[in-house]
Amino acid sequence: MINPREVCDRVLSFFLGDLNDPSMAGVFEPDPPPGAVTNFSAAAFELTAAINLRLALRLVKPTAECLARAEEVYERTKLYGELREAGSGSTVNAERQLANALEKLTAEMHAASASVEAFINSDDHLGSGCARPKSDAQVVVHGLNATI
Repeated sequence: MINPREVCDRVLSFFLGDLNDPSMAGVFEPDPPPGAVTNFSAAAFELTAAINLRLALRLVKPTAECLARAEEVYERTKLYGELREAGSGSTVNAERQLANALEKLTAEMHAASASVEAFINSDDHLGSGCARPKSDAQVVVHGLNATI
């Protein structure tokens, strides 16, 4: 008598190979979701953060407090990267600390940006004999005529 279960197992093993074979284990594992990071690198994360911090600080004239906040963000970035690369379960707390440090840096950068904007809108940057800009959108920055 033919056992239907045995027939099914033979057909599957013919097409899929031995299901208990360790080399076949990857065939049945689900793919990671789109956009998932499967090979996280703490060094690459740290480098990307350092580059972004440097570029962001070029947008404003950073104060000492702004630089201190940027240093705090960098330190939190390093800690988060190391924990995540190690597969630690405590990345949630490190991620929260990094987010808080970023919020503080953002506030400092807004304050620094406001002081630069106030300087531009004042007559202090205009040398003697220079006329006031024609409109609020046109300012003189370091002797160059620029439109904002």
